Amino acid sequence: MLKIGNTNISTIFENFAELLDKRLKYQIYTTEDSIRYTFFASLIRNGVEPHHLVLEFPHPSIENAKIDMWLIYEEKSPIAFEFKYDRDVPSGTNLPVTQKAVKIFEDFYRLSQTGVLSYFIYVTNGKMANYFSNPNNEHTELWNLEYGEEINIDQNYFSDKPEGFNDISTKLKAKIVGKFKYTLLSNHYLRIYEVKLP
Repeated sequence: MLKIGNTNISTIFENFAELLDKRLKYQIYTTEDSIRYTFFASLIRNGVEPHHLVLEFPHPSIENAKIDMWLIYEEKSPIAFEFKYDRDVPSGTNLPVTQKAVKIFEDFYRLSQTGVLSYFIYVTNGKMANYFSNPNNEHTELWNLEYGEEINIDQNYFSDKPEGFNDISTKLKAKIVGKFKYTLLSNHYLRIYEVKLP
């Protein structure tokens, strides 16, 4: 089991979920940055020093792209983290669910090209959870991955998906491994995946 700071990464994920639940319990206004900084807090609580973390790190192989969080820990190889928080906004100007889903697979692609251990951390509310868990949309295998289960994402995966996936389907070849799955308060859901080349 991978150790970061003073503890196993699974404990860091559990602590992160507890902190998110506390935030949601008190109905604190939450953005994607809030999700990222809450994870940052979990890392710090578990022995990671702030100077080990770089936000908006230049992508090692994709020009002009950035990685949300890059962990440089002692003599170990770096670890990349991408975050996504899909939520309904009061204005009702959300992107269509298919476009939101495409953005997740674009994050998978960026992570698959880092050359280091990479994690995708996804928090969403009911709308996108319903989309991913609906068998008609053919993402349930990904959404339901338990710890250690994996799925290959390639052109075959996208064969019956809407046209919006066409661009990403030609370049994304990755193995997605379930690392953490949790139902949060206030109809929110947390999924953490490892993303690597197949």
